[in-house]
Amino acid sequence: MSPELVTLSDSILFAVPAISLILGCTWLLDSRRGIDRIIFGAILIVMLVNYPYFRLTKTLPDFEWSAYAIWPRIYLSFELVVIFYTVLSIVFFFRRTDHRGAADASEALLGRLERQPAVDVFICTYNEELSILERTILAAKAIDYSNFTVWVLDDGRRDWLEDYCFDDGVRYLRREDNVGAKGGNINNACVNQQGKPTHPSFSFLTRISRRSGRS
Repeated sequence: MSPELVTLSDSILFAVPAISLILGCTWLLDSRRGIDRIIFGAILIVMLVNYPYFRLTKTLPDFEWSAYAIWPRIYLSFELVVIFYTVLSIVFFFRRTDHRGAADASEALLGRLERQPAVDVFICTYNEELSILERTILAAKAIDYSNFTVWVLDDGRRDWLEDYCFDDGVRYLRREDNVGAKGGNINNACVNQQGKPTHPSFSFLTRISRRSGRS
């Protein structure tokens, strides 16, 4: 068969109902409810599956050993891969977990402690310029927590960075080699940061949602 010509009016006739349906779902359905997510996802999947059906039945020329017939099928195979992964992503979002209750409990527990658990913040670096490192260090120092230490782990062994860290009030650590790259850098810091545990059992960052008044 010859490929069917798709006109602008055909595209509009398909696009307008599809967009209207999606907008209607976002207005009527609640993403916090599992059944609503499944309904919305199913609608999207049906719309996605409709596209390869249209491509297979309406747009492909009769098969023959020519570039005119083979190339559209190669292109369609790439489209099918994209559609497949899109459908998988939609299915994955059918189910999600809500950890706000556990976060509230941990935050309340931290508030009752006389002294919050110690936390070490590691900043790994090798050859970054000061303009980049300075923003990272200042952001780390601004963490909303009362008991933490910022460590700059320098695999570039730069004296100027050590001086900067001393002036800025953060800890500086270097090693003699670069074995293990970033992972080795972190492992070396875990050994040399005064033997304190590096994985506290509490969530220490104040959540943005609570800061902004959202539950």
